[in-house]
Amino acid sequence: MKEKTLLVIKIILLAVLAFSLYKLVTYYQAGRAYDQGVKKIQIQAKKQEEKAPEKSQDEKSIEKIQGLQESYPEIQAWIRLDQTEINYPVVQGKDNDYYLYHSYEKEKNPFGAIFMDYRNQADFSDQNTILYGHNAKRGGCFKDLHQYEDPDFVKKAPYIEIDSLVGHKRYKIFAVYEADPMDAFRSPSYPGQALENFRSYVQGRNIIKEPLPENLDHFITLQTCSPGDTRLVVQAVAVD
Repeated sequence: MKEKTLLVIKIILLAVLAFSLYKLVTYYQAGRAYDQGVKKIQIQAKKQEEKAPEKSQDEKSIEKIQGLQESYPEIQAWIRLDQTEINYPVVQGKDNDYYLYHSYEKEKNPFGAIFMDYRNQADFSDQNTILYGHNAKRGGCFKDLHQYEDPDFVKKAPYIEIDSLVGHKRYKIFAVYEADPMDAFRSPSYPGQALENFRSYVQGRNIIKEPLPENLDHFITLQTCSPGDTRLVVQAVAVD
């Protein structure tokens, strides 16, 4: 009886080990596929930028995105944050689920892609344009947003650069905070009293101990995961 019990335990342990190895290999392969896909697009974007060095920044941004759309029709923008690894295309799907688990090449991948909220206008004309990305333990995606939890880092790298189909846009970070997934920090617009409620909400959580910008007509919200089923939120207002 003891021998049979030991045999069953060994089989269970081997099954657990095999499953764990399978998950590790699958995770590694998915990460490698994500990195290769992003690198491919980054190289293509670089070539696009080098085509016309004499053109204005707005013209370069527009042609960059137009060029990328020939291969990736759902790319709407490009996001870059100084002193981080965040230098990625931004796609937009028909909902906020698809690109959580699909790559820029529309292959199933747990690392997903950086994507714009499906409710937003692709030209960043909404009051609040929301961008999502995973917080991958291995790096990549929006993991580097967590560097902004240090107020000193915000001072060193306060700007977010966006290339879009309407030109180049620059945003200055004004808020970094943790939020509950159901909180109202990712609405495309805040009419009337909703804006005052939003300002009070942000001010009460913000790690940047400065007054919020008076004008919040156009800002962006970057969201990624934090421990404990919370969300790290980085918000930045449009500047000239």
